[in-house]
Amino acid sequence: MALPSNQYIPLQGLQTYFVDKDTGEPLSAGYIEFYSDVARSTPKDVFVQSQLPNDDYEFINVGSVITLSSVGTTQNPNDGTDSQIYLFPYDSDGNIELYFLKVYSSGAELQITREAQPPNVASASNIETFEGSDNLISNPQFVETILPNTLTIVYNVTGTNTETPIAPDWSLITSGSGAVTVTQTPLIDLSMPTGAPFAIRISSSGITALTLRQTINESPRLFSNGSLQAFLMGSLVAKSFGASSVPLIMRYVASNAYTIDLVTQSTSADGNFNTLMDSPPSKEINTSNSNSPLTPGYVNIDIVIPASTDVGITSVQVVSTESANSSVPFIQISVARQIDHLFHDYKEPLEFKPIPSLLTGWDFPINPGQFGSTGTITTTPAYALDQTIGTCSGAISVPWARNAITNGISFSPTGNNAAFYVMQYLEGSQARKILGTPLSVNVNAYTSVVASGTTVRVYLLRGSSIATIPLLPTVLGTIAGSGVFTLTPANNWSEIPRNAQGTPTGLLNQISVNTDLNDEENDVGFSGWELTSASEIGDTDKFAIIATFGFVTAGTVVTVNSISLVPGDIPTRPAPQAINEVLRECQYYYEKSYSVGVAPGTATYTNSLTAPLPIYPPAGDTSNVTHDVFTQPFGYKFNAVKRNTSGIVTYYSPQTLNASGQVHVTAYNNGAAVTGGDVAATSWTSTREGDMSTQMIPNSGASLLTTGMFNGIGQSASVEFHYTIDDRLGIV
Repeated sequence: MALPSNQYIPLQGLQTYFVDKDTGEPLSAGYIEFYSDVARSTPKDVFVQSQLPNDDYEFINVGSVITLSSVGTTQNPNDGTDSQIYLFPYDSDGNIELYFLKVYSSGAELQITREAQPPNVASASNIETFEGSDNLISNPQFVETILPNTLTIVYNVTGTNTETPIAPDWSLITSGSGAVTVTQTPLIDLSMPTGAPFAIRISSSGITALTLRQTINESPRLFSNGSLQAFLMGSLVAKSFGASSVPLIMRYVASNAYTIDLVTQSTSADGNFNTLMDSPPSKEINTSNSNSPLTPGYVNIDIVIPASTDVGITSVQVVSTESANSSVPFIQISVARQIDHLFHDYKEPLEFKPIPSLLTGWDFPINPGQFGSTGTITTTPAYALDQTIGTCSGAISVPWARNAITNGISFSPTGNNAAFYVMQYLEGSQARKILGTPLSVNVNAYTSVVASGTTVRVYLLRGSSIATIPLLPTVLGTIAGSGVFTLTPANNWSEIPRNAQGTPTGLLNQISVNTDLNDEENDVGFSGWELTSASEIGDTDKFAIIATFGFVTAGTVVTVNSISLVPGDIPTRPAPQAINEVLRECQYYYEKSYSVGVAPGTATYTNSLTAPLPIYPPAGDTSNVTHDVFTQPFGYKFNAVKRNTSGIVTYYSPQTLNASGQVHVTAYNNGAAVTGGDVAATSWTSTREGDMSTQMIPNSGASLLTTGMFNGIGQSASVEFHYTIDDRLGIV
C-alpha cells in the first residue's frame, strides 16, 4: 500500500469544528473561501483524500469553497460526508504559495480570517516537480518533417476532417477549402523557453477549422495505473506571428470519444514565444477506455488552432502527474535523441522497403504464368504457376485465377475447415544463398469478407547433399486441414530452426474495398530462421519453402500478391523487377517457344522456329518433276540458360492443334508452299549441347516428304516447330 503524499497538509485536526463568533453555536451551513495568501482575491483550490481499489491514495480537487455541515464541520462537497480538508501550499512550479481563508455564516456574515496557512511550511522541498511519466509526445519540437528542403510547403486542402501528414507523428486535420502554409522554423532566440531548436509555423486561409494532431496508437489506456482516474499535464510553447494573441486548446481525445481540455490558453501579443500551461497545471482524466488496442484503441492529442491565424508551436508536452497541482517542466533533449524516439514511425516503412527476394517468380503479379493464368489445385501435388507447386488437404479442390485488380493469384477453396499450400524448390548455388544469415519471410496476402480466421504458416526446409527432390506427385510431407505441414521423416530433409520460436502462424487481413489492397496490414512477416550448425551449413544444397493457408469456410477467397524470402531480420516485400527479368529467371527451369500466354500445342506460327532442309529429285528420276525432302542436322539456341542438360524437350507442329511429338515440313517452289505435312520429331535425335542449345541429328536418310510437280527451278524446303524444355525441380 502506497503512503499518502506529504505534499498535502490537513487544514486542522481529525475533525474541524467552526462556531459562530457571537453565539458560540455550530456554524451550521456556513462556508469557507480559500485564496492565495499572496493574491487574496485569487481563489486557490483545496482537496479531499480518497483510497483507490489498489490501496494507493489520491487527492481529489474539491474547488476553493467548502460548505460546512449542519453542525459546523468540514465535509466533502461531492457526497456530503464528514471529511478532512487538505491544503496544497505550492504553486505550479513548486514554490511555496500559502492560503488565505475567510469563514462565513450561512447568512454571509464574515466570522474569521486566517492568513499564511498552513503554518510551518518552511520550504518547497516537499513538492516533487518531476513525478509521473516521460513526455508521451514524440517529435515534440518538430526536428523531423516531411517538408521539402525549402522548409515550407503550401497544402491546398478541401473536405471535412481532411488529414494531411506534415511531420513524423504529426498531421493537420482541416475542414473547408483553402490553403495551409507549414514551415519548419529554425530558432535562434536565446531567451525563449525550453531552448527549442525548431518550431512548426502554421498559417491558414479559407478553411473553417484546423487542428494539429498526434495520434498515440494502440494505447487506449495509456495513463491508467490500476485506477480509472489519472492526472495529466499538458503544455506547449507558442507565439503569434500576427498583431494579436491567438487562443489555443490542447485536447485529450480517446478512441471511445472521451475528451478533456488539457490547456486552454492564448499566445502573448508581444511576438515572443511563451509557455502555455493551465493553472492548476494538471487535469484529472478518466482512463476507462474499453477499446482493444487492435480496434484500434488510441489517444489523440489535438492542438486546436483558430482558422486564418499564423502561429508557431514547439516543445509540446503531455505527462502523467500525481495531482492537479503537480507540474513537470519541459526537459530539453538533443535533436539526435528526438530522432531516436521516432523509430516507431520508420519501423513499418523499413520493414516493407522492398529488397531482392531469394525466391523466383513469387511476386505473383509478374509471374509469367507459362502454364496458364487459371487452374485448380487438387490433392495431387502439381505445378500451378512457374516455380509454384500446389496441393490441398482433404476431399476439396482449390480453383485459382489471376486477381482482376492486383494480377496476383486468388484461390477459391471449395470446402470447409481445410487448407492448401504453395511451395518452391531451390537447389545448388541458389539454395546455398540461405546459408550463413538469418532469414525472414513476408507474405503479402488478404482474404475476402466472406469469412475470417484464415491463417498462414511458413515452413523453411533444407536438404543435405544426399537428399533428393522427390518427383511429383511425391512431395516432402503432408498437410492437415488446419494448415499444419508435417515433414516426412528419414528423407534427409529437415526444418530450418527458428530459434525455438516454433512454426510461424499469422492471421490474414480481411478487406472489403479496393483501397485496402496495398495496405501494410496485408503483410504478414516472420523472422528468426537461421542455420547455425556447422555440419548443416557445410552440407546443404537443397531448399524448399512451403506456405500453407488454412481456412474455415468455403467461399473464402485468398489473394496472394507476393511471398518473399530475404536475408536479415526484417521481412520485406520483394523488390520490383521488370517482367522480362522474371521471365528469364523462370525460363531457367522451364521454357517454351510459344508466346507467354499461349498454351503448348496451340496451332500457331507465332514465335515458331524454322530450319532449312535439303530437297532433291528421287534417285533415278530423270524427269526432274518431283522432289523429296530429306533430313539434315540443325540446331537452335534457348532464350535463357537452363538448370541442367537433362530437361525434357517436347516438340509441337505449329500447323496442327495438340500435335505433340510432331514437326511440320514444308516444300516451296519459287517461294510458294506447294506441299507440307507433319512428321515425327523422332526423325531426328534431339541432343542437348550444354545449357543453352540443342542439336537435331538425323536418324536416317529416308525421305520426309515427296512434293508434287516442279518446274525445275527455285525448290526449297524447311522444318517448322515449337518446343518446350522442362527442367523444373520435381519434374526432372
